[in-house]
Amino acid sequence: MNKKEFLSNLTKQLSSLGETECNKFTTYYSEMIDDYIEDGYTESQAIDKIGDHKSIAKNIIEDQGNIILRESSVGRKVLQIVLLILGFPLWGSILCAIILLVLCGCVIFLCIPLVTGVIALTGLCGGLWSIAGSFFCLKQGVHIVVTQIGFGFLLLGIGVLCALITQFTFVKYLNVTKLFIQKISYTFRKKMVRI
Repeated sequence: MNKKEFLSNLTKQLSSLGETECNKFTTYYSEMIDDYIEDGYTESQAIDKIGDHKSIAKNIIEDQGNIILRESSVGRKVLQIVLLILGFPLWGSILCAIILLVLCGCVIFLCIPLVTGVIALTGLCGGLWSIAGSFFCLKQGVHIVVTQIGFGFLLLGIGVLCALITQFTFVKYLNVTKLFIQKISYTFRKKMVRI
């Protein structure tokens, strides 16, 4: 038996696993045969060293488990629909409560960048206004002008600091939200059951 026959027989034996899994294993065994050939074995010796394709396929299928698509009968589908409709007052209210709790958590978490953003905006605007308005206080004395400029720089510093905090928390909020949505969508994307 040569390499081509061995791989085609292995592919036929592994056809129940699906194309991607089958290709993965045939590529692995093809590389293994090539490695043995590079080590000095002939093609038939390398295949004999690997073993029989039937026993290899049997071991792979046992290791992988059987992947079964759930196919339900018409009567079972009708029963499921009836149970969903009758149980809606229970599971519908629980689902609604869970969705509202998640939304409340999102709103509460979003309040942090909102508050720091408002403080940043008012700090920057108030600081600029205080520095610009200090020149109108020259008649009242230099000490008032210096105090006004000092408060302006203090407000500018608070504004810049809050702007950085806003940026950091908003990026974290987006990352957490993206991760949460990916986990939820992954949960609903599962279509196969491993037995």
